[in-house]
Amino acid sequence: MKPLIPNFLAVGHQYHDDAGMVLPSVTQILKEELGLYQFSSQDAPVRGTDVHKACQYYDVDDLVESSLTEEVAVYFGQYKLAKEAHNIKVHANELMRYSKKYCVAGTLDKIVTIDNVNGVLDIKTCKVLNEAKWHKWQTACYLEFVREEMKAAGLPLIKRWILYLCPDKYKLVEHTGVRDFMEFLALMSARQIRINNGYLKSKTEEQ
Repeated sequence: MKPLIPNFLAVGHQYHDDAGMVLPSVTQILKEELGLYQFSSQDAPVRGTDVHKACQYYDVDDLVESSLTEEVAVYFGQYKLAKEAHNIKVHANELMRYSKKYCVAGTLDKIVTIDNVNGVLDIKTCKVLNEAKWHKWQTACYLEFVREEMKAAGLPLIKRWILYLCPDKYKLVEHTGVRDFMEFLALMSARQIRINNGYLKSKTEEQ
């Protein structure tokens, strides 16, 4: 099957479908509906992006480790340890996808095999380990985005994980909640109800 790949504008971090409609991201929906933090500076998101790129280049054997900053190198070092310890085989990186049915988009970090089981893997960088509950909804959405696509490609996806990278340790966490995707849809519906009744402005209205 043909993957549904959104158009992406870095300015404003916006996803669009082929008709030009703005698509909210999974992360945007969760942060707005749950009242989650917004970064007070760009340090954390920039660090996260740089670590993700380092891991991605390493996966395809295209990383010059000596080029990494000291900060990125310590997080990347934990990625290498995790990959070896759990025998993580990476099949794909940074997949932008959207759901035509639910009108939501996102970018999942990796399609992987761990212990002979295929699934989606999302990476989080943090100075102190912080397993946020909302991450289970995020991975549930990413799995739904690519489940049929990967099945058609002969790589059926079963599990979903978050790999937390800290400067001095890592932790691989599996999400198993069978209702996680349904719960995300409930949060998305609540957000849309607030928009429709004027309690929350959509990104399209703000432009």
